[in-house]
Amino acid sequence: MIFYRKMVPADIQECMELSKAAGWNQLEIDWQVFMRLGPEDNIVAVLGSEIVGSVATIRYGEELSWIGMLLVHPKHRGNGVGRDLLLEAVQKLAHEKNVKLDATTAGRQIYLQCGFEDEYPISRLETNSIAVAAPGENCFPAEEKDLPEIFELDAAAFGANRQMLLKQIWFNALSFSFVYKSEGKILGYTLGRRGYRFFHVGPIIAENGEVAKELLQTVLHHTPADTPVILDVNYTDKEWLSWLNQSGFTEQRSFMRMFRGDNTNPGHPSRQYAILGPEFG
Repeated sequence: MIFYRKMVPADIQECMELSKAAGWNQLEIDWQVFMRLGPEDNIVAVLGSEIVGSVATIRYGEELSWIGMLLVHPKHRGNGVGRDLLLEAVQKLAHEKNVKLDATTAGRQIYLQCGFEDEYPISRLETNSIAVAAPGENCFPAEEKDLPEIFELDAAAFGANRQMLLKQIWFNALSFSFVYKSEGKILGYTLGRRGYRFFHVGPIIAENGEVAKELLQTVLHHTPADTPVILDVNYTDKEWLSWLNQSGFTEQRSFMRMFRGDNTNPGHPSRQYAILGPEFG
């Protein structure tokens, strides 16, 4: 019989095996972020002594809560574990006014049945051959003194305050974090992080596509040439997507951003040239 309980730090290694079995990209450090930011808010499904599923939640202030890492081991799929984990997360966030997630094609129908609505599609793009580009002339390593401006830009684009998460991601990958500055003002930023299968670029938050291009070129310039790279983009800016395709990125898979509840503060998707990832939003 499967039962559901709070995730604890000792579960991280088994949760990593879940994400590996699913072909996902997380490292242990990503699971640790969930444990640090919401130690009471993550759930595992257990059969006997084996963890067979997981789900994690993060609260971004009062504006938005996020559901991520909804995983079921392949050999236990099809028996309702994923749905039960989702319902556990929804119950935990029952009093939050807005809950979002990025759904895989396979999971979308379950989310629709649980009251989620489509917001916009997201495409995961991949390249296995990084074109060595010169870093942007206006791009510089993101320093701690830049974080307040980064948080302000991000909150306006994303629609919620997630500064605790961003600070953790920035700290974990300092050498892949950059800002675009013009006349002393930050007009965009990007973060990058290593993963189990790919190097993941994102978020890229920028005032326009030219800023986004310089930021991406800069982080790719600092990425080992033999490393496959992914980034997750929405369909808002067709010119940006076209430029990425011309630069060697191709679609690997798709997601649907979905919401449940009050979505009156959706941010500005047009400034989100790449998201942080479906696990975080």
